[in-house]
Amino acid sequence: MGAQPNLADRAKCVGLIGGLLPDLVGYTVSDERYSESLRLVMDIFDAEKSRSVPFQDRLAAAEALGQAGDPRLAKHEWVTIPAARAPNREPQNWDEQQEHPNWPVVNVAWHQATAYCEWAGGRLPTEEEWERAARGPNCTKYPWGNEDINPSRANYDESKIGRPTPVGLYPSGASAEGAYDMVGNVFEWTSSEWSKGRRTYVWRGGSFGDSRRNARSSYRDSYLPVGQDRVLGFRLAGGIT
Repeated sequence: MGAQPNLADRAKCVGLIGGLLPDLVGYTVSDERYSESLRLVMDIFDAEKSRSVPFQDRLAAAEALGQAGDPRLAKHEWVTIPAARAPNREPQNWDEQQEHPNWPVVNVAWHQATAYCEWAGGRLPTEEEWERAARGPNCTKYPWGNEDINPSRANYDESKIGRPTPVGLYPSGASAEGAYDMVGNVFEWTSSEWSKGRRTYVWRGGSFGDSRRNARSSYRDSYLPVGQDRVLGFRLAGGIT
């Protein structure tokens, strides 16, 4: 019996096949070995097991998982946000976003994010809750500690990606309590106003388009509640498990 492929080889194979499938309309891979590889390649999200896998191979494999059906996603979590809660029924470029189901949702207004959280039985975190989750129990500069940020920890401008990446693709950048992508990838709405009566709401966390100055646990900015941006998403506090 031949040796089983290691994680690096399996991730590269899954990424290559997954990259071809969108061009092969109506074609599915019937070989059970591909399905098994999809299951086993989930180790790319493990901080220790993924160390041997080049980032670009992990990224391609994660994208393939998104297309094939990332097991971390559950179909019942999708919902249409009622139009009465926001000026627009859906986030901008929603059709395009649905092609990448394991990316964070972006171009979503504060009202839309709030409506989804309520539907899911949760809410947006307050700014204080968000920062506690990002700094961890020891109040560190970054979710992973006080070591400086680098492209192995988060998706920010020095990562040279220029778009969102699948959630959890930076396990070495997770917080001490297991929260992923608190810094980089996309900014996240909170339920907190910037200041009383200003009618803008705080977002936190930096994004794929931001410099290291903004990609840190303490950085904050704000936006009108109807505002939508390609670098802005949200995180649910409580709700669906």
